[in-house]
Amino acid sequence: MRVKGAQSASFVLKNPVDISQYVVESGKLHISVYINNPDLLTGATYFYLTSSGDVDEESIYWYLQKYQFTAGWNEIELPFYISSFKRAPKTEAIKHFTFNTQKPSEGAVIILDNMYVTKD
Repeated sequence: MRVKGAQSASFVLKNPVDISQYVVESGKLHISVYINNPDLLTGATYFYLTSSGDVDEESIYWYLQKYQFTAGWNEIELPFYISSFKRAPKTEAIKHFTFNTQKPSEGAVIILDNMYVTKD
């Protein structure tokens, strides 16, 4: 998935995915993120998993700091124990994810790849 000159990129899964066994203290979301220049991220950046399709309903989300990124590919591990929840997401039926960055500067290129959940 590529985010270019936009504030967010969203993807709806063809079939819902059950991640309930991973949403535990040792569970985490892994995602590969390419950013051409992290300095172009000028506002808050969030990653959402939802069961409703709406980031304001039934979502698990993480706030990402600009300093977490370097230019090029970044392997990001997002532990579930530091995530936030909105309105009790159905973790047995995740069907939507969104990468959202507020007010990126012109020229920002963001590519998402290799997303999965795992336990230590």
